[in-house]
Amino acid sequence: MNETDEQILQSAEIYSNEPEEFIELMEISFPIPENKKGGLFLDVGIRLFNFSYFKLALASWEYALGYFIQNKDRAGEAKCYGNLGAAYGSLGDFRKEIEYYEKSLKIFKDIGDRAGEAKCYTGLGIGYGSLGYSEKAIEYHEKSLKIANDIGDIAEESKCCANLGIAYANLGDFTKAIEYHEKSLKIANDIGDIAGESACYTNLGNAYGSLGAFRKEIEYQKKSLKIKKDIGDRAGESKCYTNLGNAYYSLGAFTKAIEYHEKSLKIANDIGDITGESACYTNLGNAYYSLGAFTKAIEYHEKSLKIANDIGDRAVESACYINLGAAYGGLGDFRKEIGYCEKSLKIDKDIGDKAGEAKCYAGLGNAYYSLGDFRKAIEYHEKSLKIFRDIGDKAGEAKCCANLGVAYANLGDFRKAIEYHEKSLKIANDIGDIAGESACYGNLGIAYANLGDFTKAIEYHNESLKIMKDIGDKAGEAKSYGNLGEAYRNLGDFRKAIEYHNVSSQKIECL
Repeated sequence: MNETDEQILQSAEIYSNEPEEFIELMEISFPIPENKKGGLFLDVGIRLFNFSYFKLALASWEYALGYFIQNKDRAGEAKCYGNLGAAYGSLGDFRKEIEYYEKSLKIFKDIGDRAGEAKCYTGLGIGYGSLGYSEKAIEYHEKSLKIANDIGDIAEESKCCANLGIAYANLGDFTKAIEYHEKSLKIANDIGDIAGESACYTNLGNAYGSLGAFRKEIEYQKKSLKIKKDIGDRAGESKCYTNLGNAYYSLGAFTKAIEYHEKSLKIANDIGDITGESACYTNLGNAYYSLGAFTKAIEYHEKSLKIANDIGDRAVESACYINLGAAYGGLGDFRKEIGYCEKSLKIDKDIGDKAGEAKCYAGLGNAYYSLGDFRKAIEYHEKSLKIFRDIGDKAGEAKCCANLGVAYANLGDFRKAIEYHEKSLKIANDIGDIAGESACYGNLGIAYANLGDFTKAIEYHNESLKIMKDIGDKAGEAKSYGNLGEAYRNLGDFRKAIEYHNVSSQKIECL
């Protein structure tokens, strides 16, 4: 951090909630001619944005915008609109993000700045992707990629491929996501972009994790981590620890996940990364939730919520409410869970986050399921399913079908339950979601057991167990052994039942 950064950040800490006073102080601290002030405040905003002072960054760019308009500097004006879009995106206001990128795009087109135009398409792609419109996001990222190809901007081409990979992953097409991330990685290697290479390893890890290949995910995240350490990227290192924590979490190794999230948190605190700190609290809350420590989970989610409120990030605020709802549900307070899901739903509707809205309906469905109101649960899961289908989110659609299957099973309609679990299984197979496939086999096993077909139930539970072993999911493995034990008990094979239940207990003790 240089002297200018230190001066700006010290002022930001004092005036974090007083933008007018901050701007006034910057005017005094950096006395320069009027015609240079647009550039000054553009730069100040960038520095603030990089340290997560999004509200002050907004104020700086709005102030810079006034000078650029006054001086008829169209390029500067366009840059301000683009930066304002990025800031609103970071605050979770994705509609406003899109609005500003469209303003920026119009100017860049008018002045013939193709590189600027490409950046706007990228911003629009990210904005629409954040709202859950992955297909529209792909459309914009492809426009950006075309321009990058036309003007020979290889570095930008690599970024476009990465963004397309992320968009396809959000659609649940993880195979296509991997294809784009590998293209991005090849370019990064060819041009010697080490930071870009690290980002590609992260993205590939996330994609393989979404496919349930958690060991491969860990392998890629460790490659990314090595580069981040080599180049001294502390913020990137923190994110790698987060990703490793999430991978171990997916494997059911919750204590190891906590260890990595705490490493990430320490770095976020050391470098003053407020948004990173908030994300760490969320991840720690989720890990403690999975260990059954619901009160501790609530404590961490409340810390994350406080930061989200302080920086005005509505998307993260919404996610915190969902997580708090789940934690209170774990404590058996399902009414409180419903209350938090409804708070989250209101925000997602306000900011136009369709994917978030779908998740809220799923959360409400789960809460009503826990209350034993299976018909109401079905009603909410159907709302969730409709949105996921509308926005083309195959992974979300598969989860909804699974939730509907479980709800119908509890109503005693096992045939309908099987129908939904088979739909979920088909999607999991289509998108290559191995972990999801395993869960479907487990659900089908339970449904056939409820129909009294224990032989078929054992067949499905064995399929589930095989996948759990392959991907190293110890928690899932324990569950499969438990399900097999129950099926053999129902068949009257008590020796085998005891054997499987004992293995299940041993696996649980090792978690």
